[in-house]
Amino acid sequence: MTRRVTIAALAVVGLLSTGLYFLENEVKQMERQLARLDHGLRQDRQAIRVLRAEWSYLTTPDRLQALAARHRGALDLSPVSPVQIAGLGAVPARPAPVAVGRSGDGAWPVPTVKPMVPRPWAAARGQGRAP
Repeated sequence: MTRRVTIAALAVVGLLSTGLYFLENEVKQMERQLARLDHGLRQDRQAIRVLRAEWSYLTTPDRLQALAARHRGALDLSPVSPVQIAGLGAVPARPAPVAVGRSGDGAWPVPTVKPMVPRPWAAARGQGRAP
């Protein structure tokens, strides 16, 4: 009887140690992946800082004014006058939908969103319409 218990205990210890070994390897693999992702995140944050610094340099008003003065003749730039600013009423209305179709067959309407159809199983559960 004690021999069976000893063999069973050794088998359980063997299984547990094997499971622990595989779990440890999986954790190490996840730690390596986390380190790679953390390194990539640091690189992305550094790139964002560089891009923000570059953007603030490129949009400096003094620099933009110098560029506008340098290229005034080529680009035909001039200051905006109040006459050029229009109100919301000057914006044209949205055009009506255009019919799509082949010539001779008649026109097909532009596709629209289909209405939801109630599902029998959803109504039986008291949900009304299915998503």
